[in-house]
Amino acid sequence: MMDSAFSLKNLKTAHVYQKLKSILFLIFPVLVVLGNFELWLGASSLTLPWLLLIILPFVLLDMAMLWKSRCNSEWLPFMFLYGLLFVLGGLSALADSDTSLLRNLASLLPLMVALAVLYCFRDVSLSFNVTKIMCVAGACLVFMIFMKSILLYWPAIRLGQVHEVFGYKSEMGLPLGKSNFLAVFLAFFAVFAWRANKVLYVAVLLAACLTLSRFGVAFVLFAGLCAYLLNYVRLSVIALVIVGFSILTVLPVFFFPTQAVALARECSLPESLIARFELWRAALELLAGRFFWGAGPGGFTTYLELVGWPRYEWGTHNFVLAQWIEYGFLGLTVYFIILVRFFLLHAEQDSADYELVKLAGAILLFYALFENVVGLVAFEVMFAYLICLLSARRTA
Repeated sequence: MMDSAFSLKNLKTAHVYQKLKSILFLIFPVLVVLGNFELWLGASSLTLPWLLLIILPFVLLDMAMLWKSRCNSEWLPFMFLYGLLFVLGGLSALADSDTSLLRNLASLLPLMVALAVLYCFRDVSLSFNVTKIMCVAGACLVFMIFMKSILLYWPAIRLGQVHEVFGYKSEMGLPLGKSNFLAVFLAFFAVFAWRANKVLYVAVLLAACLTLSRFGVAFVLFAGLCAYLLNYVRLSVIALVIVGFSILTVLPVFFFPTQAVALARECSLPESLIARFELWRAALELLAGRFFWGAGPGGFTTYLELVGWPRYEWGTHNFVLAQWIEYGFLGLTVYFIILVRFFLLHAEQDSADYELVKLAGAILLFYALFENVVGLVAFEVMFAYLICLLSARRTA
């Protein structure tokens, strides 16, 4: 009798625990938007999401096996691939002695946090409307950007010095990140906003304008166009067009980096785009002697310091080059396998929802060809969350 009562008590406790985890899964995108705190490791710093403090207790309790639950079938391959990527990053770090171990660790921490998210939500069930919660998170981000822009730009506007507003771009930021990274998330949420609420989409576009990120405005418009086309064209067709356009845009610069920089200057292209071409050229020069193992996590930042780069930079502004440098050629291959599995993943949720999730992921990766996105913790936890969304069991 006492054993039965004890078992019932354990069952109730496990149910409450699982309920709390489901609530965390529900509000996860909103918590991501609320931002990060900064952690310093030696000469390197990185941002970690506040929600990590909430996730870790769940991870530790699960690892202690206090409550056992059935994992979703699609979760394990991703966990294995992410773990393999982490190992390859460690091997790449060992193969290159220029970068300090602390910087290696700082660059690997985002991947560790992504592993924690995958592990934490390996057994969740989906019982909410994905589009609605993404719209709520997007609205929160838009509101924060509006409030920050009022505080930042109003003094110049009040004095009639509107032309000076653009000088404040470097100061435009929230705990989630600086202006360009805020625009990345706005482009992500724009996909869901277009489908659910056109007024919210317009607000997202205005928020992108307030970040003063030209790439951000372009990608929010592009996200709206793709979400519109999704009503008439299959997701696979849109994805192929994005991949094709990416290849046509980026590969010529990869093969002819010096000529691309010279041509960009002759055509008087924006300095931000020319700076990206120069960084890609530097990354390719670094990889020329480290084709297989790369330069280790954080290796590109070290390389820029060694060659005395004239501007403060820390990333390549291209996720293919970044992953290749940090994890080696094998690591880049593993990462592409992760992406392929993500887009081929069959979800139990409504087709309209999971198509939006995959489209938003595709736009994030397209943006990551021109911006330091992949490798930042906020992106890594969000992408791991998208994997969990698609692999979650559906409940009524």
